[in-house]
Amino acid sequence: MKLKVGGVPTGTYTGEFVGLETVEAKPDQKYGPGLCWAWAIVGGPFDGQKATRITGDRPSAKSAAGKMLRAVTGIDPKPGVEIDLDPFVGKRYHLLVEDAPSGNGTRVASAVPVEA
Repeated sequence: MKLKVGGVPTGTYTGEFVGLETVEAKPDQKYGPGLCWAWAIVGGPFDGQKATRITGDRPSAKSAAGKMLRAVTGIDPKPGVEIDLDPFVGKRYHLLVEDAPSGNGTRVASAVPVEA
C-alpha cells in the first residue's frame, strides 16, 4: 500500500491563484470553519498540482487569513469591507511552500504577485 501526503514538496514555485473555498469544521477538530486558499503550480515537475493554505474564516490584520488576503490582493483587511477575489483568479504568484506544523503535508507560507 502507498500513501501520498498532501501538497507539493517544500520549496519555491510559481502558481496561478485558483480561488478560495470554505472548509467546514468537523466535530473532532479543535478549530472552527475556515478558508482554503489554492494555487495551481505552473511549470516544472509539479505542474498542475495544487498548493494550498487553510486559515480561519475571519481575515484580520494579524490572522493567517488576513495575511493570505493581503498577499493575494494587496489589500489590508478592515472590518466591514467586502473584497472581491474574482479579479485575482488566474493571476500568477511566487509561492513559498513550507512543512505544515501538524506534520501532515505542506502549506503555502507566502505568496507574492509576479510582476507583469
